[in-house]
Amino acid sequence: MKSIQIFLREIKESFINIIRSGFLTFISIFVIIVSIFSIGMIYYFLNYSNEVKRGIENKIEISFYLKKDTNEVRVREIENEISNISGVESVKYISPDTALDELIKEYPEYESIFKDLENNPLPPTFFVKPESVYSINEITSKISMIPEVSDFFYSKDLVDKLLFSIRTFTFLSIAVFSIFIGIFIFFLGSNITVSIYNRREDIEIMKLVGTQPSFIKIPF
Repeated sequence: MKSIQIFLREIKESFINIIRSGFLTFISIFVIIVSIFSIGMIYYFLNYSNEVKRGIENKIEISFYLKKDTNEVRVREIENEISNISGVESVKYISPDTALDELIKEYPEYESIFKDLENNPLPPTFFVKPESVYSINEITSKISMIPEVSDFFYSKDLVDKLLFSIRTFTFLSIAVFSIFIGIFIFFLGSNITVSIYNRREDIEIMKLVGTQPSFIKIPF
């Protein structure tokens, strides 16, 4: 019973402090609510940006073109070499004949032109999917050192823009997050300080009569 009375007393004192602080309390509560809401929104957008990044990453492939005289045995060896490179998620090999068939399916109106070609101009190609955009440079650097690789291609502009957007958004999110945390702490501390100042005489009296420090602090 006594503990319930103490609890109710603390609730009452807390409301008294809020009323006495007046406008400052209202501003503090408003800023705290806005800060919590903003922090939640920033957290949501950070998660959303990560999902967008992963979605774009899943569509990025690097095409590595081999010299046309590369034999099938060497192709399989190269495929194993690429698979063992750190940061490579998957490797897909497309032979010149398969690439030509796919090109005809994609552009059936030019089928007669493709079939009239004396030699297949398409090179053997590996399509490599990186685990992350951050590993692209390392992957291209290592695979380019393979003697049979003549060239490679990927959407560099898209990757550069993606990396720039990720870094910019992350920096701004952390900056805004830090500002709101700072504002939250400042107003919370200010409100407690004002409340203590407004009740300084009551606090002194409670100290003089031997009230426990924890009992004095709870309402604030």
